[in-house]
Amino acid sequence: PLPYCGKRTGNACSVVTFSSGHTTSTRLEGFTVTGGAGLVQTGAVNHVAGGGVYVFSSPTIINNVITNNVLSGNQPRYKGAGVYVGAVGSPVITGNTITSNRAVPGPGTNSALTYGYGGGIWVNFNAGPVITNNIIQGNRAGDPNAAYSLGNGGGIFIRPGDANHPGPVVDRNLIADNTTVSKGGGVSLNSQPNTMALAVVTNNVIVGNIADWNGGGVYTYFNKSSTINNTITDNTAYLGGGLYTGQSEATLPVKITNNIIEGNHLRAFGDGGGIYTLDLNPTFDPIISYNDLIGNDKNNVAGEQTDATVIGTNGNFSANPLFVNKAARDFHLDPNSPAIDRATATGAPPVDRDNRTRGVDGNGVPNNPMPGDVDVGAYELAPACIPALEVCDGLDNNC
Repeated sequence: PLPYCGKRTGNACSVVTFSSGHTTSTRLEGFTVTGGAGLVQTGAVNHVAGGGVYVFSSPTIINNVITNNVLSGNQPRYKGAGVYVGAVGSPVITGNTITSNRAVPGPGTNSALTYGYGGGIWVNFNAGPVITNNIIQGNRAGDPNAAYSLGNGGGIFIRPGDANHPGPVVDRNLIADNTTVSKGGGVSLNSQPNTMALAVVTNNVIVGNIADWNGGGVYTYFNKSSTINNTITDNTAYLGGGLYTGQSEATLPVKITNNIIEGNHLRAFGDGGGIYTLDLNPTFDPIISYNDLIGNDKNNVAGEQTDATVIGTNGNFSANPLFVNKAARDFHLDPNSPAIDRATATGAPPVDRDNRTRGVDGNGVPNNPMPGDVDVGAYELAPACIPALEVCDGLDNNC
């Protein structure tokens, strides 16, 4: 059973707690969830978790503002300042604004480090949440000014489960301006023994996130994951400003496909502004295909792979994607974008970030240059609007 607590001065607790037994018919909707400090959990390693919402089942969390929840306590590990998803259940987390939450523990020692995980959302092993259409912005995991303290997953931290559980889905979100000390400024996909479930990251705009070490936008290490049709831009790290992919193997394939990875940055003396690759296997296992890699600091690709081995192979290319208005963070594609119709349809999500059907011919030549007419990045080019007379059918027929 969960240690319930009352919300009062001097008593740390989560604002909302879902214990076991809840299904998606249980809804938390339309609230502002703020001021939570998390539930203290004791066990092999003590931790404090779930400042705003603590989930141990499968509710629907929809259309809320989850903000300014700050984990606190003397525990060495902080997990999920905005939302903590425990080791069971498949909650639906959709349409929320999850912002300015902090998983920032105090300093540790050289023999006892402290850790902050999942400033916005933490997903535990064997949980299978659907995280879709949220704004996850301005959250923090860890503090570089705290001695002997690390952070992981400024926006979202995920530890996929075993083969008997559904994998987590992160789809159609804005993941922006989150920070962490160590790995995964925007999204961090990690592992533990028996990790086999597929983690899916699709149709997200991942922009302006910072990791002091690896993976400013996305960090993935030793898991089975598909990072497909995202726009990853203006993120910063030491290695892999846009994306860092760590150790992989054939039984845990990592797919990095159909993404725009553009204009990402490096900290001093870093490398791999677009993607940094470190596989440590005789045969390089991650699949890097049909991505647009352009304008990233120092090298678009570094580590075990380089620009020469990636760009121009497996459908990868390097061209200005021609966003509608990058300065205003409008990452829709201009009609002249070279990313139009250039993705592979294999494994692509059926809709884009706007919930628009993918695979609509965008250049006037069906199935060219790629069969399926899927665009690279989070957005599919919208077909031109054809004016029509308004009729009483409940739809906007005219442009």
